[in-house]
Amino acid sequence: MLHASVDESEKIYQQVSNGNNAYSFTALNGGNPVLTSTVGTKGVRDSYLVASPDRSEFWAIGTDLNTHTQSWSDAVTHGSKSIVIWHTTDLVNWDTNYLAQVDDDTAGMVWAPSAVYDPNTKQYFVFWGSQLFAEDDPNHTNGPVTKTLIRYATTTDFKTFSSPQTYINGGDQDRLDQEFQSLGGNSYARFTTAGGAGVIEEISQDGLLGTWNRVGGSSNYINTQSPREGPTSFQDNQDSSEYHLWLDAPPTDGYETYSTNGIQGGSYPEENVSGFPSGMRQGSVLPITQSEYE
Repeated sequence: MLHASVDESEKIYQQVSNGNNAYSFTALNGGNPVLTSTVGTKGVRDSYLVASPDRSEFWAIGTDLNTHTQSWSDAVTHGSKSIVIWHTTDLVNWDTNYLAQVDDDTAGMVWAPSAVYDPNTKQYFVFWGSQLFAEDDPNHTNGPVTKTLIRYATTTDFKTFSSPQTYINGGDQDRLDQEFQSLGGNSYARFTTAGGAGVIEEISQDGLLGTWNRVGGSSNYINTQSPREGPTSFQDNQDSSEYHLWLDAPPTDGYETYSTNGIQGGSYPEENVSGFPSGMRQGSVLPITQSEYE
């Protein structure tokens, strides 16, 4: 697992589960950050971990954002158009980080990236949140012409990316913090943050670019205790029917834990578990094998 911290250090921390227990983790590197950005703003948030299909390579991607040197208002109008990327073959030794620009000059920022490998096209879909400005407003002085949209590009190597396209336009509602679960074949579950209203779950039976249907109806949210955001989801190591969902409760609480044995049904009871690490947020969980653990 990679994650940020509620202390806003804007660095990445790493933990590994104690066996197959999805609620018990040991912090690596003595609880100190394992990844510190040396490029762009020299801050990183919203870390996401993705594996190659043969699991010979892994990438950590994150938001190039440093709120210690840039105000929030400036970060959404004149923010970085790039994501921060690290590469590794063993989840321990990481190559030097680098920037990759994924959105164009109309974007005010690139936030909360995530990535999904698509076996049909043999490429990775990389998603992020951006608000857009008019093409005739290069200095972004007249305000955005959209709410925060989820955008995407494709890549095979996390170095070169296709031209950005809009993936989700929520109209008058911000959408970001996308998370996906492959359900086999062309079926996927998708979780997104909808402004300050909560987290939405949707299901597609025909791929990442297919038709998505909102679970529970057009007004349903997984958790209506606003604000909840930053969904992190993963399949249980032992019970393949169980999926875990963690929601961030900003600004200081970190993750709340939920789970379900019916991921297409939209019911996620909150779990009260002892020993779950506090202060974690803006992260991702990647199930690993015993050999990868060792």
